[in-house]
Amino acid sequence: MFSILAQLLRCIGDSDSSQFSDHSPHELLQTISQSLQATAAGIIWPAHAKDAIHWRYDAENLPPADANDWWQQLPNVDLSPSSFSNTFLQPGAERTRLVASLPIPQRAAGWLWVESDPQRQWSALDQEMLLFSAKILAASTWLARQLGSPADQRQLIRCLRESAVIIGRMAHDFDNILTGVNGFTELTLPLLPPLSLQHQYLTEVSKVGQRGIQFTQQLHHLSRSGQVRPQLTALAPVLAKAEVRQRELASRSLHLDFQIANELPPVAMETQPLTLVFDYLIDNAREACRPSGSVTVRTAVRELSEREAFSKWGNVRSGEHVVVAIQDNGSGIKPEVQRRLFAELFVTTKPRHRGLGLAIVYRTLYVHGGGMTIASQVDVGTKVEVYLPLCPPPEGNSE
Repeated sequence: MFSILAQLLRCIGDSDSSQFSDHSPHELLQTISQSLQATAAGIIWPAHAKDAIHWRYDAENLPPADANDWWQQLPNVDLSPSSFSNTFLQPGAERTRLVASLPIPQRAAGWLWVESDPQRQWSALDQEMLLFSAKILAASTWLARQLGSPADQRQLIRCLRESAVIIGRMAHDFDNILTGVNGFTELTLPLLPPLSLQHQYLTEVSKVGQRGIQFTQQLHHLSRSGQVRPQLTALAPVLAKAEVRQRELASRSLHLDFQIANELPPVAMETQPLTLVFDYLIDNAREACRPSGSVTVRTAVRELSEREAFSKWGNVRSGEHVVVAIQDNGSGIKPEVQRRLFAELFVTTKPRHRGLGLAIVYRTLYVHGGGMTIASQVDVGTKVEVYLPLCPPPEGNSE
């Protein structure tokens, strides 16, 4: 047994060595499978996701299982932090599986599984070995490299809070400068012949000044996004105004579909931050689409378990939430960019953008006890789900 453990540690545990990157998922899973004398082993991440990543090793060279098939078969097991020491059996007519939770720091949990023939009796030692392997995998830089650097939400919020202080001061300074530039531009333009070169140049200066104002507005939004405004608000009128705004901005060929449920319960967030959240997200979905693309906005009320709340980005707690799903069929987000979305500040996929929108949305939702998920596939589109609490966050929840 100890020789097998040593082999596993050499293969997985030496995460800082220069040779670590040479180990493929196949080699790592082969080591785990051989350690437990199993016929197959695999990793599924995240758990309970139909589009999960699935690595697999099979000694019998059988056709690889589809991650979606596995998702359908896996039970609704509690994945809260208190249950990460559990294993469970999944019997079958052709094979029997032993499955362990894979608790990846700062991420949704996954599964580590091994498989054998139906007559196999998994011992307590087998279960401990699988749990041991799962813990090593979860802490390894190999898995972190595959999934991208995990984000520490507390550190992320702290950095946003510190940045917001400086950004707020800079925004006021920019306001003062732009007020002078735009003011004197407006005063000068009527004094020039409309078709003159000077008038054309000054018109361009005016356009740049207006873009500067839009940018400083974003800076102000970020600096104020940490303010908690938990007043109960009806969501339907907010989304109705967002629909009117989007139809004014969208091209005629873009299909906008707002499906707002009747009698939604009020959410614990004031109108202004709610409006900003959905303006930024729906703007982003619209801009990601081709001219003839589509953007769909749907609402629902959902009860979240502790496990489900734990897997969301933000500060979501178990209980009833209003969920707003915003889906587009645009270009999607590349996997390498998805890994950076919540691991770095101000990530953007667009030229001449600064990534402020996602930071504003994330921080606003966090301080109000809400959260979000982002699922995207290149050339297919992106779906963002926003989770809004029905009850105000606890006292002192701001940051």
